[in-house]
Amino acid sequence: MIRSHPKVEEVAVIAFPDELRGEEVKAYVVLKEGETHKTVPPMGLIQFCEERLAYFKVPRYIVYRTDFPRTLTHRVKKDELRKLREEPGEFYFDRRKTE
Repeated sequence: MIRSHPKVEEVAVIAFPDELRGEEVKAYVVLKEGETHKTVPPMGLIQFCEERLAYFKVPRYIVYRTDFPRTLTHRVKKDELRKLREEPGEFYFDRRKTE
């Protein structure tokens, strides 16, 4: 769904462990050339999803990346994304922190 946003090049979505809900949706986003986290703010992506998805499918976390770890056949290595431990900051967004 996020991939259909006109300024998004690629997305990888994973289930991320959550103590309260069991799992939350975490989206890793690569923006199109020339776009930044400032021209495509995370709340803009959240609102884009809220207009098109059921509430429980809307990502809680948005993480901006320049690329993804890949296999030899160019598939995204989601297991490696799960191992990453980002800290909240300009490239990592938790929508629950703003509600």
